[in-house]
Amino acid sequence: MDDPIGKLRLKGSSETLVIDFNNLLPLYSNLLNQIQTSHRVYPSIRATSQLTGDLGPEGLFLIAPPGWHSERNPKYPQSISIDFNEVKSIGRISLLPQDGHSSRMPKNIQIKSSSDAKTWTTVASFDDICDTEQEDNWRILKLNEQLNTRYFKMEIHANCGDPLITLRGLKLD
Repeated sequence: MDDPIGKLRLKGSSETLVIDFNNLLPLYSNLLNQIQTSHRVYPSIRATSQLTGDLGPEGLFLIAPPGWHSERNPKYPQSISIDFNEVKSIGRISLLPQDGHSSRMPKNIQIKSSSDAKTWTTVASFDDICDTEQEDNWRILKLNEQLNTRYFKMEIHANCGDPLITLRGLKLD
């Protein structure tokens, strides 16, 4: 090491540790590149309304109570829109009603897809999903064909009878 960049004397020692940071730079550069190229892309989610500031749709993917609550007596259609920030493949939609309030979950919905978040195409419609197939209280809706989309919208045209629409969880797989 003819030209080391750093010297370090360990506390309580008379010896000096010499570090050649030039040898560490390629390792650091490789690690930084891995971090930058392997970052996870998180979707953004919005709803047309929410009851209060802390009852938005942001926690739907986390399946965390209390979940999303629409405004009281919402004007239909209400929608939940998602930008995946990349194309995602979806074959089924799973909805988890709010604990003890299944009458608040969506009843009639349309699933829409877009490549630009401006022009939407209806790809599926589900009516009377209040009693749809359940798995651990999840309402599971299967699409006829695999959907590949960046922008996803669930348009809600009615709920199961309550003055609010609520959901605790949403899975798209």
